[in-house]
Amino acid sequence: MKKRIGLTVLAALLITAACRKENSSPRVPPPSWQTDQSGKYPVTMSAVVQLPADLAKHMQSSDQLGAFVGEECRGTGTVVALDTTQVFFLLIHGTAAEQSQIQFKYYSAWASRLYETKPFLSFQADGHYGTVDTPGELEFQGAH
Repeated sequence: MKKRIGLTVLAALLITAACRKENSSPRVPPPSWQTDQSGKYPVTMSAVVQLPADLAKHMQSSDQLGAFVGEECRGTGTVVALDTTQVFFLLIHGTAAEQSQIQFKYYSAWASRLYETKPFLSFQADGHYGTVDTPGELEFQGAH
């Protein structure tokens, strides 16, 4: 009986350790994202997006959201509180002929962690993604 209890406790500890390792990620300092101000990207598109519920519940005013093409920041978000939720407004910069895929990166001050989407949104001059009534919901890789 003692052996069975010991094995059960050991199995529970191993499962707990594996879950903690899977969910743990390194803490990172707040990013300092900035968009190019040289006029290299003369046209814009707008995006109104919201975080998934599991991240939104820990949202803080010091959180950051950026839109990226590769490693280049093309826009940063401004948080706006609506009646029942908070959304990010972004002005994403590009060129008239550009059709690059945009990826979003979110820094959570609460978790000191950086979350990323896959590149999924095609840049379109004067285009829009999401609205105040129906914001685009971002899906971050590895978010829990």
